[in-house]
Amino acid sequence: MTKPLLEVKDLKTEFKLSRGTVHAVNGVSFALDEGRVLGIVGESGSGKSVTALSLMRLIEPPGRIVRGEVWFHDEQGAVDLLRLSAKDMEQVRGNKIAMVFQDPMTSLNPVLTIGYQLVEPLRMHRGMDEKSAEQEAERLLTRVGIPQAKLRLKDYPHQFSGGMRQRVMVAMALACQARLLIADEPTTALDVTIQAQIIDLINELKDEVNTAVIIITHDLGVVASMADDVAVMYAGRMVELGPVAEIFRSPQHPYTQALMGAIPRLHYWPERLTTIEGAPPSLTEAIVGCPFYPRCAVREARCAEQDPVLLPIVSGHTCACWVAQAQAAAGKNGKA
Repeated sequence: MTKPLLEVKDLKTEFKLSRGTVHAVNGVSFALDEGRVLGIVGESGSGKSVTALSLMRLIEPPGRIVRGEVWFHDEQGAVDLLRLSAKDMEQVRGNKIAMVFQDPMTSLNPVLTIGYQLVEPLRMHRGMDEKSAEQEAERLLTRVGIPQAKLRLKDYPHQFSGGMRQRVMVAMALACQARLLIADEPTTALDVTIQAQIIDLINELKDEVNTAVIIITHDLGVVASMADDVAVMYAGRMVELGPVAEIFRSPQHPYTQALMGAIPRLHYWPERLTTIEGAPPSLTEAIVGCPFYPRCAVREARCAEQDPVLLPIVSGHTCACWVAQAQAAAGKNGKA
C-alpha cells in the first residue's frame, strides 16, 4: 500500500497577541494522495488559510506552529516539513510544493518585473541559464493565456489586471511542475469567466504531472466542480471530511448541513435567505465541548462538555459530532 503524498497529523498553530492567544488551527489531521484534489471550506476565521501557511512554513511571529507533523512523501523519501531547516525548506517551496495566494497583488513583488519573478525559480530550482529561463518564462505566460508574453515579461504587477496576476501565480506553479499545489481562494474577486479559466489551468496542471491540489475557498460550487474530497473547518478544527459527492449528498455535521442550507437555490425564492444563527466562538478563549454547540439546532447535553473527534460515519466519511455518530451507530445496529 503506497503512502499518500501528504500526511498532516495533529497540526496546531497559534498567535500570541496582546489580547490573548489565538488558537487558529487546533489539531488538524488529514491525508492527500497524488493526483487528488482536496477542497477546504468554512467561514472566514475558521483556520483554512492558516492551515495552508503552516504547511508551507510561512507562519511568522507572533504566530508559531505549536505541534504536529507534516509528512511529504516523494521519490526521495519521506520528510517532516516541520522539522526541516530553513534552507532545506526553501528547496521545497516553489519546487515540490507551490502556492497560489489569495491576493496576487501582495504576493508578487511590486518593484520587480514579472519576468524576473518567473525566471528566478527556474534558475534556482531547475538550474537553467538566463536565456533558457527567459524562454521558458515566455512559454509559461503564453501557456496561461497572457498575450504578447515576451513583451509582458518586462512589465510590473501593477500593469496586470487581477485575473492576469492570478494567471502569473499559476504560471509560477507550472514552472517547476510542483507535486503539490495549494490554491488559497484563487478565484476571489474575479468575474465568473476568469474564475472558470483559473480553475481550468489548475486542472491542467493536475492532469499534466499528476499534481495533488489543496483548494481553499468559500465557493461550494468550485468545490463541487473540481474537488475529489472536501474538508469542512470550523473554529480551527476539521469537523467533517470525506468524498465530495458523499458530503454534498449526505452532510452529517450540523455545521455542514447549515452551510449547504445557506446556498441560494434557482428554483426557490424565499423572502429571506437561510443563515446560520449566532457567531463563531472567540479563538482566544478555551473552548469546552463542541465549538459549534451554541449555534447547533440538534445539540445535546454532552456536546457542551465533551469535544467530539473525527470518527467514521461510513467508509471514508468522518465527522466530529456526537449526534451524527450516535445516529450512524444506531443505523448500523438496526441493519445488523
